[in-house]
Amino acid sequence: RNIKRPDVSHEKQFVQEGILCAVDDSGYKQGYEAARIAHRILNDGESPAQIPVYAPSRGNFVVNLERAEMLGLTAIVADNPVVEERLERAVALQHPSAAAAGKVP
Repeated sequence: RNIKRPDVSHEKQFVQEGILCAVDDSGYKQGYEAARIAHRILNDGESPAQIPVYAPSRGNFVVNLERAEMLGLTAIVADNPVVEERLERAVALQHPSAAAAGKVP
């Protein structure tokens, strides 16, 4: 609540907690790609030096609308076609009594 500047992360879970936005680059996806490379080396006998460097496919651009409203950015992100996923609430921004009563999804 006290941070007055936009904040960005690399995983959706942080946007669910209250960070403004992220391009969801999940650890699962990174691990999956690492396993594929390991399989090519260990099972197929490829040389690691011959495997090109590449990045996994990009995840969704996710925005937390509650955080956007706190920063005065609602108009910018509400209908922006770049935003692929919008989250309505931020778990960490909820009042502690609401969380204790189980009212926070």
